[in-house]
Amino acid sequence: MKGLRSENSTDRLTDVTLRDVTSRDVTSRDVMRDEARTLIILGAALLFAVLLHSVYMGALHHVWLGWNVFLALVPWFLSLAAEFVVTQRRPVMLWTTLAGWLLFFPNAPYIVTDLIHMPSIQTPLWWYHQMVLVGGAVVGLTSAYYSWRRVRRVLDAQLGRQWSTVVMYACIYAAAFGVYLGRFSRWNSWDAFVEYQSLFADIAHRFFVPTAHPRTWMFTIMFGSALALGASLIGTKRSRSA
Repeated sequence: MKGLRSENSTDRLTDVTLRDVTSRDVTSRDVMRDEARTLIILGAALLFAVLLHSVYMGALHHVWLGWNVFLALVPWFLSLAAEFVVTQRRPVMLWTTLAGWLLFFPNAPYIVTDLIHMPSIQTPLWWYHQMVLVGGAVVGLTSAYYSWRRVRRVLDAQLGRQWSTVVMYACIYAAAFGVYLGRFSRWNSWDAFVEYQSLFADIAHRFFVPTAHPRTWMFTIMFGSALALGASLIGTKRSRSA
């Protein structure tokens, strides 16, 4: 009888575990669908606005914004890949994917800095230009926070919530530093492979001689803090729903 009760309790525990895993999988798929729907709607609206403006003006405009939006979505896709890889229990592949995510993550908030292209009020349809640029910034930030939230969930399981919090906020400031390198030094994510010596030399000089680059660190701290504030609001909402 004791053996039978033990087997029954084990079966019940297994059933509960399977239900928990299934429930998490279903929730994750629902979240992914909601995020994909939001990004598709935002991206389609932005594309329509760009095409409408191009037709009206008789020439293509904001083509560069389309490329920037594409790069901004790469971190979101990599976060999906990380979430999938973690279920395969392949640590090397997981950390490689996360490294790729961190490399491309600055491309998402980078679009916010495209607002420097805001036209003057004397420019024809200046308000339309502004709407398009703000729309691009919204797409970039949405992708950034969606991917950041998903990667944080992955790291929660790998490092624990406290350490994952430290790492993820460090990633935000690393992204702000990357945005500066992209906007003002004109480095790209793929330069880590094709121009890695020059890129790493530039980064090393900014770290080892910080007084020679005050603007770099002022931007990194201020922009990173703004992104961290948004992430903390997401974290508060996340903890309340947990």
